[in-house]
Amino acid sequence: MASALRWRQVDGVLQRAFGERPAPKLAVGVEVLNGLLSGLKNSFGRLFKFVPSAEGVGAAEAAGTAAAKAATKGEAARIASKQKVVLREEALRLCARNLADNEIRLWPFPTVEPSVGGMLEDVQHVRAAQFGQIDQLRALLDDTPELIDQANDRGMTALMAAAHGGHAAVVKMLLERGADVTCRDDRGVSALDYAIRENKQEVARALLDCGAKVDALKKGLSIESATMLAKIGAEKGIMLSGMTRDQTEANFSNGNLRPADTILIASDLQFTAVLTSLNLGLNNMDNDGAKAIAGALSSGTVVLDKLDVGYNSLNEQAALGIVRAAQQQDKITFLGLGGCGIGPIGAKEIADYIQFTAVLAELQLSANNIGDNGAIAIADALKSGTTVLTNLGLSSNNIGPEGAKAIAGALKSGKAVLTTLFLNNNKIDDDGAMAIAGALFSGTAVLIKLVLWHNNLGNAGEKAMRDVVKGRIGFDLKM
Repeated sequence: MASALRWRQVDGVLQRAFGERPAPKLAVGVEVLNGLLSGLKNSFGRLFKFVPSAEGVGAAEAAGTAAAKAATKGEAARIASKQKVVLREEALRLCARNLADNEIRLWPFPTVEPSVGGMLEDVQHVRAAQFGQIDQLRALLDDTPELIDQANDRGMTALMAAAHGGHAAVVKMLLERGADVTCRDDRGVSALDYAIRENKQEVARALLDCGAKVDALKKGLSIESATMLAKIGAEKGIMLSGMTRDQTEANFSNGNLRPADTILIASDLQFTAVLTSLNLGLNNMDNDGAKAIAGALSSGTVVLDKLDVGYNSLNEQAALGIVRAAQQQDKITFLGLGGCGIGPIGAKEIADYIQFTAVLAELQLSANNIGDNGAIAIADALKSGTTVLTNLGLSSNNIGPEGAKAIAGALKSGKAVLTTLFLNNNKIDDDGAMAIAGALFSGTAVLIKLVLWHNNLGNAGEKAMRDVVKGRIGFDLKM
């Protein structure tokens, strides 16, 4: 973790400044250590507390002794002094960086106290909770029960600190004494948030058992933490994404969702038996999230009519996993797969799906680079006469003239039932446009909307299209 690495850097600088060998016991009154303490306090005020460890203080004492011996050697003493100043400044710089960084919240080692403390402040009961010192904490609470929900100057209570450290026994003791699970620190982070973020499963379970509410969507969780939480949610029947059990439509489009967020949504799908529409388009779902969604759809606990996962930086394998899950659903009438990394080979698998699904009416495949081979496979599926597909989006797929001719052949076959077709930005050129024009009103073709923007059409292609639609009332041509 970056936070752990940075605080280790600080500790390492202190060890280099004040000696390398740890001393066995604490020392006090060390002049150079007090100087550093003063410098830290002056630089950071109450945001930063100096917490000497046995290693740091003992090393400082050893350094003081060594410095005294070297005092007779003037030049050596001056060099050593300059080195300590440089190291002291480096420690201060690293501390300042840590304290200013939003990602650095606490000293990251739950069982080892630092030579220089993190953001805990010197509040005894909070510190004891952070480092799992249950006997000391119990004694403090026995003596002063009102400390139970008393926070340090960052708003952190003992329960939050114990959750961050992953000390399940401390958390359970605090909960038994009535600690408030709803408290949040000055960043709005609760004890449950800390437990989830730090992947402390036993602590998270204990907090959920005591009524902690999950608010996990868009909280920057890792895949590991989201997977852990999804497991607990499945066991306890807890919704994680803010969805409700009686929800029929869920629109998360353009919501800046990350893979971990999608895992939480996938977990909730098992409890949404009446959900019919799920839109996850234009997010950062990634392949891990797609895998979770595909698994939820394959489980049979939710049956959708509409599903959109377009423009989520998926690779072909992840996108086809969604297609196979949709195929098992056998109820989906709208499927959005725009910008999903599907190439010519993937397009052939989708063509098989088109041919054998009984209900799919709208398919969005824009920006997938399926090429002419992919377009030919789609066209063959349309010519089978078994599909009910009426709306097909093939924009920005590098289809070219040959792919356009194959689509024209499907329209001309009389078996395709397409009413709306998007072929814009495909470089179909005049040859492709004239083939499409020749198929528009032949046989039993029923197309009423055609989009052909940005296709390198010349005079011949444009004339052929305009001539064929001239006088056709109700036909919508975009060219």
